[in-house]
Amino acid sequence: MLLILLLVLSFVGIVTAATDPPTTAPAPPCPEKWKEIGSMCYWYSDNVFRPWSGAQSFCNDIGGNLAGTTDKTLADVEKLISSTLYTTWTGLNKINATNWQFVDGTLFLASQWSKGEPGDGRGNCGAIRSSPVPDNNGYIALGCQYSQPFLCSQKFASCPDTNFTSIKGSLTSPNYPDNYANNEYCIQRIIAPSGYFIALTFDAWIVQKDKDAVLIYDGYYPSAAANLMATITVDPTNSTLSPYPNSFQTKSNVMSVIFKSDSLINYKGWHANYQSFTPTDPGYQNGTSGTLTSPNYPNNYPNDVEQYQYVTTANGTQIQATFSSFAVEGLYNDYLLIFDGPDQKSPVIGNFSGLLAGVPDSVKTSGNAMTLYFFTNSLINFKGFSLDWTIV
Repeated sequence: MLLILLLVLSFVGIVTAATDPPTTAPAPPCPEKWKEIGSMCYWYSDNVFRPWSGAQSFCNDIGGNLAGTTDKTLADVEKLISSTLYTTWTGLNKINATNWQFVDGTLFLASQWSKGEPGDGRGNCGAIRSSPVPDNNGYIALGCQYSQPFLCSQKFASCPDTNFTSIKGSLTSPNYPDNYANNEYCIQRIIAPSGYFIALTFDAWIVQKDKDAVLIYDGYYPSAAANLMATITVDPTNSTLSPYPNSFQTKSNVMSVIFKSDSLINYKGWHANYQSFTPTDPGYQNGTSGTLTSPNYPNNYPNDVEQYQYVTTANGTQIQATFSSFAVEGLYNDYLLIFDGPDQKSPVIGNFSGLLAGVPDSVKTSGNAMTLYFFTNSLINFKGFSLDWTIV
């Protein structure tokens, strides 16, 4: 009996292990063949020689700049290049009669100069010398025309997983509106209250096409239950380029947004707004007449509502809609749109918001279909609306 129980438990353990949600580790902070030192990735050219300007162009082509160093990283960088007998170009260059700076923005400190440097007239570009004699280590000034090995650097990805629990807000690529880094792997999750769904809308996108990407999941990634909704590699705000719309909507109360960048080119990035909504089933009516209302009418409607209602009548008829009541939060925080047709792509024939002295004017469609869209934010709520419709 005990043997049978152990076999059963063993089998259950095997099944459980096989069905555990997969986990995906972030990509390494540095590309292959790059060395992590401090908060940067470094690549040494070894047997590739270039003059200073050619070295900078080479570094740009592989996703970085000629390197900058700090007092804390200089010793480790010297170890990286210690195998060469040559001096090594970095991003240090002379910008005026007395000042030097790195092209990647790293602050250069005079303590990094080798003893006796920089001498007058020795050149306008900086190179590192690695020597067994301590006083000879550090930076020297050279003429920029000399061809020698060089050192490239780039920032590595450091964005943590982030969860957002507010009803509405925004997501961006790292550093937005400044350029994101190479090698990013960022997970941002929007977690709404149970029973809600989430809508995300992009309004800005400058991202390396087909190389860097945003992945959107319905659910908590990396859970196996998370459903991949889209892999976006081209501008979703441009309907002629993108196979996706610029808006995405979950069925669950969690949306996971992953941003990945490669090791080469980076840009300004992207920005998107999100809001969580109380799910409201769409309403459908047909026939010759009916009444449409906001949720809970005549009691106050709830916050965070997105509701569609559709009316379809016989071919050859039109629809007349007349309000009997209308009271919603103003300034288009809450609002009602009426479309002349079967969906929200149809022309708008009514756009209503606020506490009115009376009720809005009646509207009439040009054909046999009408669509209502009612939106509420997360703040104030009122009685809402009621309208009667009939064919004409």
